[in-house]
Amino acid sequence: MDKATLHEKLDAYLKGSLDAAEQAEVRQLIDSDKDVADQLELVRLERELAEVMIDEKLDEMMKAWNEEASPPTAVADGSPQPNASKFPGKWAAWGFVIVVFTGFLIWSWPSGEESEALNAVTETPSSVPQLNETEPSGDTPKKTESLQPSSQETAPATGTGEQEPEATPPIANDQEAAPPAAEMQQLALAVANTTSPIAGLKIVRRGAQASEPPLAKGYRLMGEGKLDEAKSALLTVPESQERQYLNAQQYLAFIHFEKGEYEKSIPILESLTQQPYSQQAEMEWYLALAYLATENPKGLDALKQVAAQSASPKILQQAKQLLGQINRPGQN
Repeated sequence: MDKATLHEKLDAYLKGSLDAAEQAEVRQLIDSDKDVADQLELVRLERELAEVMIDEKLDEMMKAWNEEASPPTAVADGSPQPNASKFPGKWAAWGFVIVVFTGFLIWSWPSGEESEALNAVTETPSSVPQLNETEPSGDTPKKTESLQPSSQETAPATGTGEQEPEATPPIANDQEAAPPAAEMQQLALAVANTTSPIAGLKIVRRGAQASEPPLAKGYRLMGEGKLDEAKSALLTVPESQERQYLNAQQYLAFIHFEKGEYEKSIPILESLTQQPYSQQAEMEWYLALAYLATENPKGLDALKQVAAQSASPKILQQAKQLLGQINRPGQN
């Protein structure tokens, strides 16, 4: 039942106006519930105070008595004046107010179960970190450690000890130290040994002709795998025949490359890459491989250039793969 109904029940219980069944029910409730027993005491106090309360008319007379001004003659003849503060009704009124206020506090104060429920709701879980909460530590100075740089980070090496080298930031690829030439040579040779310039030529085998020009003869012999004879024939192509001479030089470079004579192929390939030649992309690729295979310092730059701007998609992909192997972590 709510508090108002309970108050009425207790008041009727004290008056004795309940029947026997209700009287027994309220008695059982008082014995089993401490809060109800406290409320009964509060109702009893209210009834006792009500019995000694001054009625409204007497209260109004008390107020008029306090506000009434004393006549001058009363002061002159020294007759005693009524003192409102000594009037018992005022003390009774103040006592009633105090007791009612105290009873209200007792009634409104939460019971033991209500206090536990309230604490359970308002209590801050210990597992939830507060806004300014820090990790528990043995001493309070640790609270400011995060605001100051540690001695390991800021303190320079002192005495005769050597200062540890600082970590250097990554350097751009163009400024990175080149891998050892021997390692690049091995990687380039692995590619060069499986690269056949002659195999990429579409040579029609027609056999020897009665009047065969040197360029055609050398081209035919090269297709038949007779590289030394092809070389001899190509060397006879006169320089005055500009177009035939460039073709002969190209085939000579191919023959040296096929035989693994990379050092001999370099001058010819260098010359061809400077000419407006139709197969310039191939010449640049073979030249980069020849450089690397002979540990020439120009090799890495030549490979990077081919991997960046070769006109042949196939060669571009091959150059990027080789460059990736050279720059692979752990390779150098």
